[in-house]
Amino acid sequence: TATIEKINEARMLMKDPECRLSTEGIAESVGIGYSKFRKIFKEYTGVPPTQYRLQQKLSKAKELLTSSMMNISEIS
Repeated sequence: TATIEKINEARMLMKDPECRLSTEGIAESVGIGYSKFRKIFKEYTGVPPTQYRLQQKLSKAKELLTSSMMNISEIS
């Protein structure tokens, strides 16, 4: 459905380390009000959007720590 496509679009934005939008900004960019976005996102993924985004950042940091020569301050 169109709503699921919007949630997947938001998930892609959250995975992009270059994306500087807030969670509210991401909801706006996919055309859903923030309250509705939070509810639908959690129903679809099982976690709130803010927690999902944090998990993505931590996963990327873990990957960089184990597979690159970057130091902790560069990664953070």
